[in-house]
Amino acid sequence: MRERRRWTVQDLRRDNRSALLSTLFFEQPCSRQELSAATGLSPASVSNVVRDLIDEGAVVEAGSVDSDGGRPRMLLRSTGT
Repeated sequence: MRERRRWTVQDLRRDNRSALLSTLFFEQPCSRQELSAATGLSPASVSNVVRDLIDEGAVVEAGSVDSDGGRPRMLLRSTGT
């Protein structure tokens, strides 16, 4: 019988980070909302991971797009680092 792999929070964050970076690489610039829809991650998960990526310099804010109401959406792009 094969041993079942246990996922840790660190594994999950790494996978989420990878999904966001690859989506940004191929579909940039895009908003957090678009990233959430493209990756299937919750808006909260996207915001948390994007905040870390911005702090590390891997992602930058690249302008904004008007919304139908509320705050404008910030566009994100990868820095390629």
